[in-house]
Amino acid sequence: MSSIRIENNKLILQADTEVLRTIENKNFFCNELGATFENNSYLFNDTSIQNIEAIESFCKYLGVQVKLDSKASQIKQIEEGERQNFKNIILEATEIKNQTPGSIQVPYMNVEKQLMQYQIIPVKHASKLGFAANFSVPGSGKTWMAYATYFIQKSRGEVDRLLIIGPNSSFKPWETEYYEMTGKYPSPSIRISGSIKERRTLFNSLGEWEIFLVNYHMVWREEEAIAELLQKHKFMIVVDESHHIKNPNGRATRAVLNLSRYAKKRMVLSGTPVPNNFEDIWSQITFLYPNMEILGTYPDFQYNLQRHNPHEYVRESISPLYTRISKSMLDLPEPEVFRMDVPMSDIQKRIYDAIRGHIRESDKIQREDELAVLEWRKFAMIYLLESSTDPSLLTKSSQYREKTIMHEGLPIQNLIDEYSKYEIPNKLKAVQKLAESIMAKEDPVTRNPSKVIIWCSFVASIDKVANMLEKYNPICIHGAIPKDEEEDPEDNREDRIETFKNDPQCNVLIANPASLAESVSLHKWCHDAIYLDRTFNGGHYMQSLERIHRIGMDPHVTTRYHILLSGDSIDQRINDRLEIKKQRMLDILNESDIDEINYDLDFNEFNRENEINDDFASIQDHLNKP
Repeated sequence: MSSIRIENNKLILQADTEVLRTIENKNFFCNELGATFENNSYLFNDTSIQNIEAIESFCKYLGVQVKLDSKASQIKQIEEGERQNFKNIILEATEIKNQTPGSIQVPYMNVEKQLMQYQIIPVKHASKLGFAANFSVPGSGKTWMAYATYFIQKSRGEVDRLLIIGPNSSFKPWETEYYEMTGKYPSPSIRISGSIKERRTLFNSLGEWEIFLVNYHMVWREEEAIAELLQKHKFMIVVDESHHIKNPNGRATRAVLNLSRYAKKRMVLSGTPVPNNFEDIWSQITFLYPNMEILGTYPDFQYNLQRHNPHEYVRESISPLYTRISKSMLDLPEPEVFRMDVPMSDIQKRIYDAIRGHIRESDKIQREDELAVLEWRKFAMIYLLESSTDPSLLTKSSQYREKTIMHEGLPIQNLIDEYSKYEIPNKLKAVQKLAESIMAKEDPVTRNPSKVIIWCSFVASIDKVANMLEKYNPICIHGAIPKDEEEDPEDNREDRIETFKNDPQCNVLIANPASLAESVSLHKWCHDAIYLDRTFNGGHYMQSLERIHRIGMDPHVTTRYHILLSGDSIDQRINDRLEIKKQRMLDILNESDIDEINYDLDFNEFNRENEINDDFASIQDHLNKP
C-alpha cells in the first residue's frame, strides 16, 4: 500500500515500484504539484490539506490506495473540522461584533486589572472565532487583547502554548505586559535567538516553556524546528505587527504561512494592516485561514481588486474576521501642545537665507529627468531643515544620504564650515533650557524628577544635545544603536529604554522617531516630549506622538508636546503640512473599517516620492520671499 507521511516539514509519497512507474508516466506530481523525485519517493514542500487531497484524488484515479501517517491525518482532521465549523462560527462572530460589550471574565488575569470596555468585543470575537484579526489603532492595547484571548482559550483546554512572531522591538512589551495583566513575570517564556549552536540547544530543551517569541528573520531560518515544536503541543500563534508579512513572496511570509497549519488557534495584530495598498492584506488573512481560501489565490485576489472597488471587496470578504478599535474610541485626554518660536541668530539667518535663495534660483532650472527633480527637491528640503536647526549639520551627509551642501558651490561655504566655532544655535539652547526646567519638576505619579524625551531628526543633533545635557546621564537611541541583545547583549536599544524607564538618575531620552517607530510605550514614565525639529514624514510624527499618549495613562497626568520652530523658516511650513497629514491619518484611524494608510515608513525615507512635490510646493511662497 502507498503511504503519505510528513517528515522534516515535507510531504512524502512512498509507493512500490510499479505504482511509482505509473505515476512517473503521468508526470502529474512533478509538473502540476511541484514534487521532486528522490529515493523512490515524491517529495512535496506544500503540506496543506489541498495538496494532500490532490494526491489522494490522483492516486484514487490510478486505483492506488493511500494511507496517511499520524501527522498528515492530524492536519486533514483539523482542517476538515475548520471547514465544517467555519460558517456557523462566522455567523456567531458577526453577531458578537454587533453586540454591546457587556462584561467578560479573563482567567489568569489579576483581579485588580480589567479590560477597557472597548477591548471586550474584540476579545469575545477572537475567543469565539479562534482565528481572528485585531486591526485596532496603535496604542489601543492589542497585546492585552491577544493575551486575554489566549488565557480564555487556554482555560478551555484548546491551547497550552503561545508562539509570538513579531519584530524584536515587540518582545519586551509582550514580556512586561504579561506581568501587568497577571501580576507574575512570564518565567515560562523564551526568545528563539542566538547562534545556531545556541538555538539547537534551545530546541532540545523546550518542554518547560509556555511562551515563545521569534522574529521575522529567525522564523524562516528555523521553520523546520518550529514546525516540529508546534506539532508537539497545542499552540496559538500570534503574528504581531502583521503588516510585516504583506509580501507573499517574502521568505518570512512563506514560513509563517507554512507554520500556520500546525497551530490550533491563530491571530494577527496590526494597527496598519494595509500600509501601501489592499494587496497587503492577502497574506495576513491567508495565515488565519490557510484552507478556506477566503481571498482565493494571490493572483486571483489581485485580479478581483482590479475588477471591483477594492475597499468594498476587501470589507465584504473579511468583515466577519476582524475587529478594529478606532482612535476616537480610546477616549484619551487631550494633550497640551506648545509651539515655541525661536529666532535665528544673525549668522544662522545669513546662512539660511543664502541657502533659501540658492534653492529658489536652482529650482527654476528646467530638468527633463523627473527623478532628478525629486532627488534635488528632497535634498533641498533637508538643507533648509538643517540650516534652520543647526547649520553645522550641513557640513556632512546625514542618515538621509543627501549630498553635502559644499557640492552646491555657495559663496558662504566657508562660513558654514566654520559655523560651530562661532555659536551654539538658539534652538539647541532652547532645548537645553526647556529640558532642564521639565526635569526640575516632580512627576505627579512617581514623585521622582520628571522625565522628558527629545526628538531630533538628525543623528548629529542627538549627539550634540546629549553633550549639552551630559550631567543628566542622557539615553540616546538612533539607527546605529543595536536593536536588542541578539545584536549586542551588552548595549542595545531595548536595554537603554528600560534604563530610561526605571533609573531615576536617567531622566532624558534623546532619539529620532524612526528608531522608536513601533512597539515602544513610554506613557507611564514620561509625559513631556520636546521636538527640536521635524521632517515632512507624517508617519514618524504620528508614531512619536503616541509613544507617550496611550491607554493606561494615569488619569492625573497631562501629556505635553513642546514643538520648537525657528523663526521665518521651513519649520512653519512643515508644521502646517504635518497638521494636514495628521488630520488625514486621524480620519482614517477613526474609521471602523480598515483602509489604506501610508503610516509605516522606512528609516531611510525622508518622504514618499508621491508627496515630495506637494511638500515642496508648500514651501514655494517661503522660497520666493525676498
